[in-house]
Amino acid sequence: GGYGGVVSMSGCIVRPDEFRLSPEAVDTPVIQCHGTSDPVILPKYAQETVDHLRESGAKDVTLVWYPGMEHSARETEIDDIALWLKLKAKLGCKEKTDTEVVSGLSVKQLKHALRLFNVDPTKIANCVEKSELCEAVLDAMKV
Repeated sequence: GGYGGVVSMSGCIVRPDEFRLSPEAVDTPVIQCHGTSDPVILPKYAQETVDHLRESGAKDVTLVWYPGMEHSARETEIDDIALWLKLKAKLGCKEKTDTEVVSGLSVKQLKHALRLFNVDPTKIANCVEKSELCEAVLDAMKV
């Protein structure tokens, strides 16, 4: 049961006072992608959505900002979502363990994943071997 994950692109919870997170949904990973220059759904509403989800008990919420992006999408946003789906929702690789999925990524994808999960850039720079990057990604994936 349950969902693999929730993807929100330039969205928000419209009526947070009426929104209730079901007990089954607290473990569902969420990614909220939003442009910093969105004139339709202001960035503050994206931040409020993430805050509300966390306050409601959601355990795994990722917020990704896209500087200068308006109410639209970018190729980098799609790439971020594709990588997130592979790591968090295990899209296309349900039969694999997290370790197998992560070890199958390139060094570039591993570094990208660490940035996506808001890992300190110093920690990323201190990873010299691919195995260190894999370990850091696996740590970042833990809720």
